[in-house]
Amino acid sequence: MIERGQTVYTNFYQIQINPNSHIYRYQVIYTSLFSLLQLSFQPFLSPEQQISKWREIFKIAKSGLQENLKVFITNNQILYSPIRAQTMGLLLGVYEEEGTSHSISIEEKAVLKPGEPEYTGLIGRFFKMLLKQQKLLQIGRKYFNTKNLINFDQFGLKVLPGVTCSLIKQEEQGKYYINIDSSFKMLRSTTMYEELRNSRDFSQLEGAIVMTVYNYKFYKVNKVSREMNPKSEFENLKGEKMSYMQYYQDKYKIAIKDVTQPLIEVLEKSRKKQEEKIIYLIPELCVMTGLSNEMRNNFQTMKQLSTVTKPRGVDRVKQADQFIQCFHNKESEELIKKWNIQLEPKCLQIQSSKIKPGNIMMGNNTAINIETGNLDRDTQTAMLRGVGLENWGILYSDRDSRQAEDFMNCLRESIEYCKFQCKAPRTFVLHSNRIEDWIKQIDLIVQQSQGPQKVTLLLLILNGPKKNAPLYTDIKRYLINDCPIASQVILSSTLNQPKGKVKTICNKLLVQICAKVGGTPWGVSELPFTDQPTMICGMDVYHSTGKAKKSMLSFVSTEDEFFSKYMTQSIEMETGVEFSFSLCPVLVKSLQSFCGDRNGPLPSRIIIFRDGVSNSQAKTVIETEVAQFRQAIEQVKTEKNSDKPIKLIVLSVNKKVGAKFYAGERNLDNPPQGTLIDTEISNGKDDYYLISQRTTQGTVQPTHYHVLVNDLFDEPNILKKLQALSYKLCYMYYNFSGAIKSEELIKKWNIQLEPKCLQIQSSKIKPGNIMMGNNTAINIETGNLDRDTQTAMLRGVGLENWGILYSDRDSRQAEDFMSCLRESIEYCKFQCKAPRTFVLHSNRIEDWIKQIDLIVQQSQGPQKVTLLLLILNGPKKNAPLYTDIKRYLINDCPIASQVILSSTLNQPKGKVKTICNKLLVQICAKVGGTPWGVSELPFTDQPTMICGMDVYHSTGKAKKSMLSFVSTEDEFFSKYMTQSIEMETGVEFSFSLCPVLVKSLQSFCGDRNGPLPSRIIIFRDGVSNSQAKTVIETEVAQFRQAIEQVKTEKNSDKPIKLIVLSVNKKVGAKFYAGERNLDNPPQGTLIDTEISNGKDDYYLISQRTTQGTVQPTHYHVLVNDLFDEPNILKKLQALSYKLCYMYYNFSGAIKIPAPIQYAHVCSNFIGDRFDPRKPQSLIKPNPILNQRRSLFFI
Repeated sequence: MIERGQTVYTNFYQIQINPNSHIYRYQVIYTSLFSLLQLSFQPFLSPEQQISKWREIFKIAKSGLQENLKVFITNNQILYSPIRAQTMGLLLGVYEEEGTSHSISIEEKAVLKPGEPEYTGLIGRFFKMLLKQQKLLQIGRKYFNTKNLINFDQFGLKVLPGVTCSLIKQEEQGKYYINIDSSFKMLRSTTMYEELRNSRDFSQLEGAIVMTVYNYKFYKVNKVSREMNPKSEFENLKGEKMSYMQYYQDKYKIAIKDVTQPLIEVLEKSRKKQEEKIIYLIPELCVMTGLSNEMRNNFQTMKQLSTVTKPRGVDRVKQADQFIQCFHNKESEELIKKWNIQLEPKCLQIQSSKIKPGNIMMGNNTAINIETGNLDRDTQTAMLRGVGLENWGILYSDRDSRQAEDFMNCLRESIEYCKFQCKAPRTFVLHSNRIEDWIKQIDLIVQQSQGPQKVTLLLLILNGPKKNAPLYTDIKRYLINDCPIASQVILSSTLNQPKGKVKTICNKLLVQICAKVGGTPWGVSELPFTDQPTMICGMDVYHSTGKAKKSMLSFVSTEDEFFSKYMTQSIEMETGVEFSFSLCPVLVKSLQSFCGDRNGPLPSRIIIFRDGVSNSQAKTVIETEVAQFRQAIEQVKTEKNSDKPIKLIVLSVNKKVGAKFYAGERNLDNPPQGTLIDTEISNGKDDYYLISQRTTQGTVQPTHYHVLVNDLFDEPNILKKLQALSYKLCYMYYNFSGAIKSEELIKKWNIQLEPKCLQIQSSKIKPGNIMMGNNTAINIETGNLDRDTQTAMLRGVGLENWGILYSDRDSRQAEDFMSCLRESIEYCKFQCKAPRTFVLHSNRIEDWIKQIDLIVQQSQGPQKVTLLLLILNGPKKNAPLYTDIKRYLINDCPIASQVILSSTLNQPKGKVKTICNKLLVQICAKVGGTPWGVSELPFTDQPTMICGMDVYHSTGKAKKSMLSFVSTEDEFFSKYMTQSIEMETGVEFSFSLCPVLVKSLQSFCGDRNGPLPSRIIIFRDGVSNSQAKTVIETEVAQFRQAIEQVKTEKNSDKPIKLIVLSVNKKVGAKFYAGERNLDNPPQGTLIDTEISNGKDDYYLISQRTTQGTVQPTHYHVLVNDLFDEPNILKKLQALSYKLCYMYYNFSGAIKIPAPIQYAHVCSNFIGDRFDPRKPQSLIKPNPILNQRRSLFFI
C-alpha cells in the first residue's frame, strides 16, 4: 500500500546548533529602593512609561553590556547572551532619576540548553533580529525588498516579490529549520485619490487595503471621512495641534496637491497595547493594493501575472537560496558565529514515500486502476450502488423548452448507458423568470406531491451563464437552506453545446444525483478500517467576510461501509469563533444515524478529520472538542446499553502550510500524486505531509495532517493506515474525478512508440529592421520597438480637416489630452493642423449619433472632416457607449474615426503622451499613411499585391457569417483596401470572390490607371488541411477568373502569377528549445523538415510568449504559380514572418501576417452588427459592406 518514493527537495533550511552550547539568562539589577523588576509593577507608571523607562536604562547600560557580553537580546528587564559574564554585579552604568543616582548591573538567573522551550523562543527572537539586519520590509511573517519591484505597466500593476519566513522546531529530534516560501504583494498604479474621483459610492472602497508611498505601510480602509481634509488638524505626540498637510511637509517633505480631498479613516493596531486606534491618511499618498475584479476577470492580466506569481519549483528554490545568501554576508556571519549557530546554505532533501491509491470500484464488479486509467471517462458507467429514483421532476422556464427537451433526450440515453434505476421524470414549465415565481413553483411542487407520489428530487434548468445568472445564486441558496427535497441545478447555457458534450454533462450529473439521493457512484479498493464498523467524519468552520460576518460549522459523518453515504449537520457560531461547545449533540445524532432505523451496531471506531486548525490550536481542540466527542460516545453507549469500546481518532488537517516539495534532479517539478513525507520535518509518529492532487501550473500545495488523539496507538502500522485512508478518501469527492494518461492501448496493437520526443533542426529567419521616417532604421532583434517606433513616421499623410468630439463632463481631460496630443504631433513630425472641437451636452447614445451625423453633414466640400476623434466616458469593458458607438462608426459612418476613453486619459502625463504617440500611429494608418515598414521585404522587386482573407461566424442567435478581404495598394504592403461579404450561416467558402478580387485589382491600379500587379499573394485563414481541396476548387477558380477579367478590361497580356497560402493557428504542434531547461524557441524559428514536407508547408513561430508554451502557426502553400522561381519557399517564409511586424495596433510581432489579422478584425466588427444582443435601433437596413477606408477598423 505504501512503497519507497523518490528523494524530494524542500523549502526548509536546517539550523545547526552546537549541542554543547548554552545561552545565559540575566536580570538587570537596579540598586536603589527597589529592583528594576519591581519598577515594572509601579502602579503610577503606565505601560508606555514603563517601556520608555526600560529603553532609557538599557541605552545607558548598552556600552557596558557590549563590552562584557558582546552580543545579547533584551526582553524588558531580562536579557540573554551566549556569553557568560565574567564578573557579576559589575557596574554597567548610572541612571539619574529625580536627582538620585541608581547603579545598573546584571545577575545570572538561568542557563538554557538546546531543546528547552525558552531556548526555542530565543532562537526565534535571534532570527527576527537577523532579519531586521537585512533592512527588509516586514509585513507579518513576510519580508520584501522594495528594490525588486516588477512592473506590469500595461496592466497598471507592480508586483513586490518577497518570501514568507518562519522558524520550525522538530520536537522529537530537537532540530530547527527555517521555512522559506515565495510570496508576492500586488500594488496598483492608481492612488486612492484616483479611485475616489472615479467612484460614485465611497462605501465600495471600505475594506480595501492601501499602502502609504512614503513608508510602505499597509492599512485597511475603515471608511472615507468626507468631513475631513488635509487642512484638518490633529494633536501630535508633543500635544501640539497641526494640520495633516503641515505634518507631511515637515516629516516627509511632501506637498499635498489637493487640499480639499477627503481623508481615509483606518485602524492602526498597537503591538504593545493590543489596541486599535483611528488614524487618517491622505488619499493621494496611498496606492491601492491587490487585484480589482476587472483585473481578475482579464485573462491576459492574470496570464501575465502568473509568470511571476506562480513560479515553478526550480524558481522557488532559486529564490529561497538567494534569500538564505543574505545571511552569509560578513556582518550576519559574525553574529551567527557568536551565537554558536550554523545555517545550511542548501535546502533540505528528504526521502519520500509513495502511497498506492488502488482502484476505483464501479458497478458490475468493474475496477478502474487509478494510476493508469482515465477516471474522467471510465467512471461514466454503471455505478457501484444505485438507488431507484421513482418520483422526480424537472422544472424549467418556457424560454428554455427546446434545450430542456434536448437535454431530457440526452439524459435518457445517459440513464440507460450508466444503468441507473430511474423512471421518467415529471415535467413542470414556468412562464416567468422572476425569482419569486420560481420559489412559489418549487413550494407548490413540494406541497402537491406528498405520500407515495412525493417528488424526491427536483432538477432545475435556469437561465444565463453561471457567473452572471440572475437566478442561480438565489435559487441555489433557497434549495439548499429551505427546500425539504434533494435538488440539482443546471444552466441552460451549459446545455447549449454539441450533443457529445451534453452527454458527458448528463453522465456527470447522474453521479451527483446518485450521491444526493443516497447512492454510491463509486468506491475505492483496499480502504483501511473497513474490517470493523467505522464512522468517518469531516468538520470545518466557514467565516463569512461580508457585512453580516457570520460563522458556520458543518459536520458530516459516514453511514456505510464504502464511506460514501453521509449525514450532514450545521451549527451557527459566534462571529469569528473557530471552536464550538455544541458538538456533543452533533456527534450523538451522527451515531444514532449510523445505527439507522433498524437499530444496527455502533461503530467500533470514529475517525474525525478536523479542518482549519493550526498546530498552535491543537491543545484547544483536545481540551474543548475532543472532550465533547468522548461525552457523546458515552451518552450513546448508555442509550444503547452497550459496553463495547468505541475508539476515537482525531486528525487536524491544514491546507495552508508553508512547506513545499519538489521532485527531480535538475528540472525540479511537482512530486507525483500520493507522495508522502513523514520524516525529518515530520516526527514520524503523529504527523505527515501528503500530496494528493495533481497540479499542472505553479507549485503543488501539500496538506499537513496531525494526529491529535489516537486511541488505536498500539495497533500495528496505525499511522500507515491513516496515511493511506487520507489519500484514498481524496478520490471519494463526487464532484470531481481525477485522470492520468495511460499507455496500455499502445501495447495491445503491437505498435512501438519511441520513448523520447522527436528532435528537429530548425531554421531562424532574420526579421531585418523597422523603417521609420528620416531614414531611421530600428533593429528588430535589439531595439525597443514599443519605444523606438514613437518617432517620425515612414510616410505621413497631411491631416487638414479633422475634429474632436467629447462630452462636457470630460472637458478637463479633453483639454489636457489635446495639449499632450499637440506635443506628440510635433514630436512624431506628423503633418497635421489643429482639430475642430465639438462639445456634447448629453451622454445618451442617440444624441452622440445625431451629433456625429451632424458633423458629417455640415462639413462637406473642402472643409469636409476626414477624421473624427471621440472621447467617451467609462472603462472599456463596462462603458455604456463604447461598444455601440464603435460599431456605429465602423459600419455606418462615412469618415475615418478614432475612439478613446476618458478613463484612459486619467493617468500621469508621461503615460498619456505614450498613448498619444500610439494613437497617431493608428490615425496615420486610418487616413492612408504608413507608420512604418520592414526592410528587405521579399517580392518588392515587381508590383505585388498581398491579400488577407478570413470568415467570422457569429455565435449569437442570428448566427451570421461574414467574410472580409483586404488587399495592399503600395510598395510597403501597408496601405489597404477592405471589402466584406455577408455569407450564409456557418458557410466558410464563398462563390462571390470574383467581383471582390476585381475591385481589389482596380483599386491597386488606382485613379491614374497604374500597372496591374505581377504577383498576387493571398493568405487564407481558417482553413484546415482537409479543406485545402475545397479552397482550390471553389475560391482559386474565382481568383483566376477575376484576373482574366481585369486583364481583358485593361487590354493587358502581362501574366499575373497567383500564390495562395492557408494559414492555421489552431495546430497541435509544440516546439521547445534548450538542453536542460526547455523553453520557448526564439521569434523567427522556422520548422520545415521532418514533420513538414519541405516543399509547400512550414511551421513558424513569430510572436514572443513569456508565459506557458508559444503556439506555432502552420502555413500550407495551396497554389504556387512561381514554383520554378529559385528559393520561392524561402521568400514566402520570410514574407510570412516580416508581415507579422506590420500590424499597426501593436509594435511587436503578432501570431499571423498583418493582412490576415486585419481581415479577422474587420470581419468581427462588420459581422458584429448582426448580433441581436446589440441595440437594433443602431443598425441601418442596408449596411455598406464594401469599404475603401484604409484600416478604418483598427
